[in-house]
Parts: sequence; structure tokens; C-alpha cells
Amino acid sequence: MAKITKDWIESGAIGSNEVLLENDSFLKGRNAADDADIDILKVNGSDALVLGSKLQDADSSAPTLDAQLANKKYVDDQVATISIPSVFELKGNWNANTNTPTLANTDTSVDNFLYYVNVSGSTDFGAGSKSFDVGDWVYNVNGAWEKADNNDDVLSVNGQKGAVVLDTDDITEGVNKYVSAAQKLLIDSSLQPSDNISELTNDSAFVDASGAKAAAVINSTAGSETDQAPSVAAMKAYADNAGTTATSEKFTLTSSDITNQYVTLSQTPITNSVQVIPVGGPSQEKDVDFTLSGAQVNFAGDIAANAILGDTYVIYYSY
Repeated sequence: MAKITKDWIESGAIGSNEVLLENDSFLKGRNAADDADIDILKVNGSDALVLGSKLQDADSSAPTLDAQLANKKYVDDQVATISIPSVFELKGNWNANTNTPTLANTDTSVDNFLYYVNVSGSTDFGAGSKSFDVGDWVYNVNGAWEKADNNDDVLSVNGQKGAVVLDTDDITEGVNKYVSAAQKLLIDSSLQPSDNISELTNDSAFVDASGAKAAAVINSTAGSETDQAPSVAAMKAYADNAGTTATSEKFTLTSSDITNQYVTLSQTPITNSVQVIPVGGPSQEKDVDFTLSGAQVNFAGDIAANAILGDTYVIYYSY
């Protein structure tokens, strides 16, 4: 045996590229206390390198130096935490409504089988019903069929599923409020002649403490689809004149009207209640586009400049 000690090396113990050791004997190292030897490595009778027992101890500690080897225990622990996906085998389409082809948790030799759901429905594979939508997947792992949600359908709208159709009855009012057709008329001053205002008759939105002022307007001769709806300003004026009668008159301009530059109402109006609206056009401004002289509505501004034979004006007022 070639012998290596602190003081000398036996002749021939070290060759150009080898160290001779006694057959199947460990190269040893001395501990720091110099009171025990520690096995390092040896070559056994089969010419296999064997590490000393100390190096073979299970150790889950991570290496701390670049040159430090990782113990097998540490490597095994790390590998155990890695989820390695299975390779699924696509088998075709599956009808979740009729369970076609038939799938059950009692199936054998189907591990990693995968189907595409082409008909929605619910199926119980043996552990409770599962619901599927078109585009989902059903796959088998460890003997059980599972669902993979694979579509982007909206799950629900306001608690409803399927082909959802909502109206204001389905949604609770929050900061934004819903308005009735009558309330919209009070908000929107630009309604056109085609807007049907007959349905607004006697709507509670037009009743104030002094009575149904605005409702009287809707019940007047202007209350048809062919006439312009009163503006917000007109509605307020009617409601402000308690104890008065609200009405309206329609004038289709004649050559005399254009020559005279005025039309005459059947009643003398309360001044602040008069609203002149050309059919199909915007409300005209008092003291700019028209003036009042008793029951006479005098043309001015845009009316005087633009009125032509056959134009129709609706005049709302209280008296």
C-alpha cells in the first residue's frame, strides 16, 4: 500500500496522474480536533468511486457557495415541489348535455384524456354535477373527470344568466335615477313634433300644490303628435300661475298675418306664461322674437325676419 503521512510519502505512491491507495480503502482526513479520521473516498473492487459516509448523509440544505455540490436530498426536495404538467391526449368533441361520448369516474385507461365541449350542459361523472359551456374542456386525471373553464362568456349580469335582457325594473337606482316619459318632458325642452305627448296626460309629474297646471296643457288642443310639445319654461310658467287656465292655440300663417306681423290670441294671456314654438323648431324668446300687446302677439327678431306663408306656430299660455 502506498502510504502518505504528514512527514513522508512512500516511494512510488504518487504517479504522474494517480495516487495509489490500498485496495478498497478510504482516503481519510483528520478532524480539526486531531482525534478522529474521516472517510473521504475510495475505489472499490468494481472500480467504482465511493464517497465517505459523511458525504452521503441526507442534507436538505441549499448549497451556499458556487463551487459547493448540492446534496441529493436537497435536489430531490426541490424537484418534488415542481408541478410538471401532464401531456393530455385530445380525443375530440364532447356533448355536456347528453354526456356523449359517455364519461364516468369509473372509466379505466383514460388518464390524461381530453375533450372539447361543443354542446353546453351539466353532467354528473359520479362526484356531483358539473356545468359546462361551449369552449370548456373536460379532462381525466388520476381516474376522475375534471372541468377546465376555457371560455370568456360573462358569468352573469345583475344576477341573471343566459341571454339576459335588462330593463329599469331589474336594476336598483343608485346615484343615477330613472325618469318617466313625463319627467323627461320636464327635463328635455327640445322635443320634436313626432314625439307622442298624449301618453303624458294626467301624469303626476305635472301636478303641483296649486293643481294640475301642466296637465291642462297636455289636455289642450296642442296635445297631439302633430304639434310641438311645450318647453320646460312654459311648463313652469303654467304651474306658477295658480288659479289660471292653461291652453294653447295653433296658427298657420296667412299672407295677412305676415303683412300685419302679428297674430291675435282668443284670450289675453298672462305675460310671463306665453311660449311661442314653431312646429319643428326651437322655442322663441319673448321680447326678442316676439312682443305682447294685450291679446296680440307681435312678430320681431327671427319670426319677423323668417316667417313665411304656411309656417305653423303653436302658442302656449295661461289666462
